[in-house]
Amino acid sequence: MFERQEYTGSKKLLDRVLKLDPSNKEAKSLLEKCQSKIDEQLEMEASAYQSACQKGTIEAYQVFISNYPNGKYHQEAKNKIEDIKLWTEAKTIATKEAYENYLSFSPLRTHLREAESQINILSEEDDWSHCNTKSKADLEKYLSQHPQSKYAERAKYHLNILKANEAYTKGDKLAAFSYLEDAKKVSPLFDDELRMYNTLQDEYQSPRILISNNVDEVSQYLTNLSPSSNYYNRISNHLAVLLSSKFTATSSLADISRAMDYAKDDATRNIVKHNADNATSSKYTKSLNQNTKKEKTDGTSWWKDRLHVGIKADVEKNVYETSWAFDGGVVLKIGKHTDLFNFLVGADFRFYIFDKFPRNVALARVAHKAYITGGQIVVPLTAKFNVLKVSDSWRLYVGGSCNIQSKIHDSFKILKPHSVSFEPQAGFTSRHWDLGAHFKIFGKTPYFINCRSNYIGIQATYYF
Repeated sequence: MFERQEYTGSKKLLDRVLKLDPSNKEAKSLLEKCQSKIDEQLEMEASAYQSACQKGTIEAYQVFISNYPNGKYHQEAKNKIEDIKLWTEAKTIATKEAYENYLSFSPLRTHLREAESQINILSEEDDWSHCNTKSKADLEKYLSQHPQSKYAERAKYHLNILKANEAYTKGDKLAAFSYLEDAKKVSPLFDDELRMYNTLQDEYQSPRILISNNVDEVSQYLTNLSPSSNYYNRISNHLAVLLSSKFTATSSLADISRAMDYAKDDATRNIVKHNADNATSSKYTKSLNQNTKKEKTDGTSWWKDRLHVGIKADVEKNVYETSWAFDGGVVLKIGKHTDLFNFLVGADFRFYIFDKFPRNVALARVAHKAYITGGQIVVPLTAKFNVLKVSDSWRLYVGGSCNIQSKIHDSFKILKPHSVSFEPQAGFTSRHWDLGAHFKIFGKTPYFINCRSNYIGIQATYYF
């Protein structure tokens, strides 16, 4: 047996021999050799098992089992294989049931935390998909079961909206305002909830702010307050008085000007000037009065907020032909988006692209080309009426544009030297953006060829 390297069996046999003859020197010597060989085999097996674990594949564990069918780590290797198979199956199916199956049947549960995490995530997703956001009970149940879910904030938002409407219906307006405040911290309010919030804000918050002496609180509140609020000018005046009450001998003209900007009536402006006089011995107020007088003389106070330079881009499609036009250029807008009327003038480059397949005989002479291109310089003159307030930042506008166009490039001599078009248009406008659609109508076709030329398009303008 020793010669066949069956050291474990040889060791057992030698142990029996030594029990019968404890003084047998040859048996003792062989026993020592057997033990040494057994230790070597165990080290080799442990090293092979460690190597299989490092690879972490079913194939590696199977090779180990075939090499050590009766080894010390035989069962552990089989358990590893089973764990890998179950985990691979769970990740492939990727359902709550698949991960629960892994936790139930894996002998090792090596991926316990990851499986539990996936089960929680899938439970959150499934529960949220079945949660009725119009049901207070459903939302409360979801939040109690998944307080840390990625949908928790959305659930809180909907729940606060429902609670606000419920409280408002019951006449508890203060509670309704509190719930809307909490909802607003998560996401902006819209439609009925926004109107309710603005109404309640005027009723409960604005009077409190009017007696607050905290400049930061009043300033922050005014920033978030709608300019259409009945309290807007009063709170702005209150902030002007608060700021002016902080004037010292070291206050700068910028400090005084800031307070004056918030003053909405002559009485408040006089208070600011009086406080500035007391704090600075009149030196800054004199300068301020001079600047104010200058502004009134040169009209700067009106114009400074009503001249805006922007860049624009248009995309247009011919209503009748398979052709396109692209515009890009600069715009000067006179007027604010909050004014009823705006006037715009600009300079654009217009680029035409025609389909290579003609729809009439007149185009046949250039049908061998992929595209026919032409370019024009366009001077648009536009009038817009901001007819409807959509939000604090946006207005709906309608208007029209007259475009004077001159040819600067014509690959196939199909564009006339000059043409005029008209554009009824509508869209939305804000301080920095105009987004709209239009229908371009030419007084006479801009082409020498027989090609109809009405275009429908969209445009975007950004003002700096």
